[in-house]
Amino acid sequence: MSCLTTGLCFVLTVLPSQVTAIDGDTLRVQLDASHRAYVRLFGIDTEERNEPNGPAAKAHLQALVNRGDSVVCHPIGKMSYQRQISRCYIHVGEMKFELNSLMVKDGFALDCARYSKGMYRVLEPDDSRKRLLAKPYCDK
Repeated sequence: MSCLTTGLCFVLTVLPSQVTAIDGDTLRVQLDASHRAYVRLFGIDTEERNEPNGPAAKAHLQALVNRGDSVVCHPIGKMSYQRQISRCYIHVGEMKFELNSLMVKDGFALDCARYSKGMYRVLEPDDSRKRLLAKPYCDK
């Protein structure tokens, strides 16, 4: 998945070795030797790298990516700070798992209802809202 400067977005399928977690909700995808795409996981929010749980969220996202045989990101058609907002999946054999959901379910991210309309909230572990820093803009 990537969006060109024309606004044309497409689904991107890559190997895990081409994907680096920048933080807990952002991926950098190496398309070739000189081209990269940045992906913001749709509907979730994690702590920043300089916040208490940020480094663990980044490490967890990278570990999830590394478990896949491939990574597939489906753009939702919007950009945020030059990152394509997407729902991303890892494929493991015949199964696929949404990274956005796994980050919430595993307790590293919170639902960002402003964008997700609450679709990930039911996946949050009971203590997540007490343990993780919530961004005020997500509850609007």
